[in-house]
Amino acid sequence: MYSKIITLFCCLLFLATKNFAEDATSCKAAKDSMKVQFNRNEMGFFTPSRMVSNMFNYFVITKDYYKKVPVKAFVKDTSLQYKTCYNKAFQLKLDSAFKCDFFRSSDSILKAYDAQGKGYRNAEFPGGAGALVKFMEKNVSLAKDSKPSDADKYIRIYASFAIDEKGNLSDYKILKSNCKECEELVLAAIKKIDKFLPAIEAGKPKVVRYILPFVRK
Repeated sequence: MYSKIITLFCCLLFLATKNFAEDATSCKAAKDSMKVQFNRNEMGFFTPSRMVSNMFNYFVITKDYYKKVPVKAFVKDTSLQYKTCYNKAFQLKLDSAFKCDFFRSSDSILKAYDAQGKGYRNAEFPGGAGALVKFMEKNVSLAKDSKPSDADKYIRIYASFAIDEKGNLSDYKILKSNCKECEELVLAAIKKIDKFLPAIEAGKPKVVRYILPFVRK
């Protein structure tokens, strides 16, 4: 019995030591990345995504603007420990640059960049998502006998289109649908849209591809 306890203790000690070593490696990598980033006159930070649980966004801030960068395109180590150490490494520099507790004020700071047209913004229908839903409801008239081709209770059509730097739409496509006869009606409604507000990255308009889900019971 005593030997089993000793064995269990040794196993737990080994796992704790292993985890500590992995955490130390992640923190060293985070600090090294911070130094490289700062030498490029950039500061970065990770923040939890509000759209997807257990996901993070990575933002880069320069003197004049900020931009959103895919996490996987930035680092190979995407562990929570790495992100925590990275933010901690940049904390003092961010606080000093913005004269405040940066992470407490980051939302308002980024919104201020956006308001000045210097930040990141996805393409948007004038008036926002709610206005887009109302536009589609008004402009898509499905036949009374229209129904899903599968067991779903809802008709679901996913369309996509390109939005250029001026907000013009083009290259319309149906990505997925469970109502074949509804597809052209949805595309026809989308083609009535005059313009979107273009996507902004690092203060500059960019071409993006937009996916629009249309759902009706």
